[in-house]
Amino acid sequence: MDVLTAFREEFPDPLKQREITGQLVHEATGRVFATGQAGQSIEWIKIVGLGAASSTEWFCEVLRGVDREPGEWIVSSNGDPYSAVLVMYRSKLSLDNYVRNLIRRRGNGAPLTVLSGADPLTFILPPVRPDPQQFAVTLVHGITAETVRLGQGLFTIVDPDTGEVQLGENADEARRVLRHSYPTRVRLTVAWAHALARGRVGVLARLNQLRARLAAGDARFKALVNEEAISLVEQQAEQLWPYFRRMPRQETGS
Repeated sequence: MDVLTAFREEFPDPLKQREITGQLVHEATGRVFATGQAGQSIEWIKIVGLGAASSTEWFCEVLRGVDREPGEWIVSSNGDPYSAVLVMYRSKLSLDNYVRNLIRRRGNGAPLTVLSGADPLTFILPPVRPDPQQFAVTLVHGITAETVRLGQGLFTIVDPDTGEVQLGENADEARRVLRHSYPTRVRLTVAWAHALARGRVGVLARLNQLRARLAAGDARFKALVNEEAISLVEQQAEQLWPYFRRMPRQETGS
């Protein structure tokens, strides 16, 4: 039997169906609490993944009855008749205040680590209001993920949605472009995490290549990236790698 047929036979009572479905919806909304956005509307994308498209309307009605967040549930095929998957995405949501509170609670300027956040990537997400050093870290992420390419002193972001975006020929221009696009900074960070999951050895090798470029005295490069930023990204790679090494990967190195 498919999962919805089994669910209805196991729990024929509509109240019990609502109770179980309500718990699933509660878990799907996530465990990261956002602050500082009271009164702002949050748009939701809500998807229920099922193996078969037939006889799903009754389940969507149960979802609508227990879910109080705005937005309609979209039914999508997940190719597995024996499972149902609920996915809920919050948009227009910033983790900036969440990360700042983590930093304040730690005190003494102690750095955030993988264990500081609700999930392994929380601690490396770029802040909404970055300082020059945080810009440098974001650029190191992008370069070592090969999402930012280095040309003749010109930095460009290779963005699959918009194509190449020129960051400029000097540090001020590059910071201005990045400052005006928080989604771009997040993309660079997430791209780096994906690159690390696919191949730690390659990421570490590219970090050493950046060190060599600094040592060669590239003035434009040194205006944006420094040894401290490279070392910080190297530490992040070492902290994140234990979470990734159980995943299938192409490289054979550790």
